[in-house]
Amino acid sequence: MPDCPASREPRADDERARELARLIPLWPSEIADTSREGRTRLVAKLECALKAERRRGRSGHWTYDLARHAALVRIWRHERAALAALTKQASSQKESARTAGAARLSVVRRSNFQPS
Repeated sequence: MPDCPASREPRADDERARELARLIPLWPSEIADTSREGRTRLVAKLECALKAERRRGRSGHWTYDLARHAALVRIWRHERAALAALTKQASSQKESARTAGAARLSVVRRSNFQPS
């Protein structure tokens, strides 16, 4: 299969920004926001764009573009995977903080313990 734009993953942040700006109307600050909340908003916007593109395709509308649809699906999957990784990372950090807090608490309890 030839190296077509719809079959490859974005390579760098500048290519990601260029493709997102080409596919859906976004402010540069929305594209640059790679926080969990920013990616959540971006995934929601991509889902809306995908729904609209699917509607156009199913109705046979003349503005439907298969290449745009494929690019939207690819970017949506990539952003969803990045969001899942951020969510997993945040939950593992919370868990490690929780266990560290419990370990500190047990050390404090042992140091305050004085047998009579």
